[in-house]
Amino acid sequence: MRVVQFIDWDGTVIDIQSILHGFPATAPPDPSRGGYTFDRWNPSDFSIVVSDMTITATYIADECEHVWDSGTVTLEPTCTEDGVRTFTCTRCDETRPEPIPALSHAWDDGTVTLKPTVDKEGEKTFTCGRCGEERVEMIPALHVVTVGAQVGTLRARAAGTVKFPVTTANIADGAYAATVANLPTGVTVQGQVAITNNAGTLTLAASSSTIAGTTDSLALTISGATSPAFTLTIEAATVTNTGGGGGIMPSQPQPTPTPTPATTVITPIDVPGISFNGSYNDSFEDVATGVWYYSDVKYVARNGLMNGTSTSPMLFSPSLSTTRGMIVTILYRLSGSPDASALPSPFDDVAAGAWYFDAVKWAAENGIVSGYGGGKFGPVDDITREQLATILNNYAIFAGLNLPTKKEYQAFADDANIAGYAKGAVERLFKAGVVGGKQDNSFDPKGNATRAEVASMLTRFISAKEA
Repeated sequence: MRVVQFIDWDGTVIDIQSILHGFPATAPPDPSRGGYTFDRWNPSDFSIVVSDMTITATYIADECEHVWDSGTVTLEPTCTEDGVRTFTCTRCDETRPEPIPALSHAWDDGTVTLKPTVDKEGEKTFTCGRCGEERVEMIPALHVVTVGAQVGTLRARAAGTVKFPVTTANIADGAYAATVANLPTGVTVQGQVAITNNAGTLTLAASSSTIAGTTDSLALTISGATSPAFTLTIEAATVTNTGGGGGIMPSQPQPTPTPTPATTVITPIDVPGISFNGSYNDSFEDVATGVWYYSDVKYVARNGLMNGTSTSPMLFSPSLSTTRGMIVTILYRLSGSPDASALPSPFDDVAAGAWYFDAVKWAAENGIVSGYGGGKFGPVDDITREQLATILNNYAIFAGLNLPTKKEYQAFADDANIAGYAKGAVERLFKAGVVGGKQDNSFDPKGNATRAEVASMLTRFISAKEA
């Protein structure tokens, strides 16, 4: 006896027959399969069975209206290579592949791995967040522009031009549109700056609307490079006044007020360095008519805000420091010296009967000063530039003064050194034209305010509040 098995395409047994040797097997009914038509048995000849046999049904696929599944990712894409998604027909199991586009690199913001210099290009390295691949971009060598000293003279209220030598590095020869920051009123850039062999000339033109003074924070920008600060001086129409000196003058000089006793009434005060002269006739031997603070000293002396430090010889001592007690007393007198006898004294280092006693009490009561903490005010301490700015700003708030905004704030080179409590005050007074930077664009917040600087600030502060 021989055993003959008939099985379907997937191995399912359809029929098992025991056949005598040499006799034929009998085919079972044709099986069926979804999406296919039965073709034949394989092997197809089982008419003489001489051994055990396994006979398999074979099919021909019908034409299928495929219903594809959602597919399976069979090859993941990379940043540079396509992947593959394979879809399978749910009716007939046929498959088809589709490409998945390469992802492309996901570059980060890059890191400067070699800083550029004037003489050499730099490098910036970018890293792909997916695959870790790196690429390097060159950073052009630094463009540098420097402006030299003023050549020529401008006078207030008169048209004219002055020139400044310009030197550059890594800026190609050509004519460049130029912008100059912090130009005073009535001054404009004339034409372009033509660069040849790393040198050129900047021309500034003045109209008849200019005023005398020095602006020491100008900055030239050409071809994306900005120069360090440089200085423009406009001399007075009748009196030479070169300005400068690295004081606390504003970057754009304002007209110097010349009040008279009829419009500014200040009662004499018997404190060191402050008394009423009533007039000023160039009597200070150390304040020449050509120095930048001449008009400011004249103003504070005529109006009794500050007096000399010596009568023989007559000296103002513009480079000496000013004390905290003196500044508070000046503001107290500007407010009419109100009665402060009933006010408490919050500071244990402000002695009753001291010439600044009432002034300090009044200032503390009205939020103009708050002291160092721990009951200390330091009335005889030299006042710093940031302290002076803060006290003047607090006085403006107390008095309800609407200080004008004459320009936008531009950060100083040492902006980070300005104390947090003083930052807002410095910005507000800068915008109002009361304070400015020094020649190197620093504010020097911890430096002591000299008598010349105090005279300058007071003059411009009073002018701003009167306006």
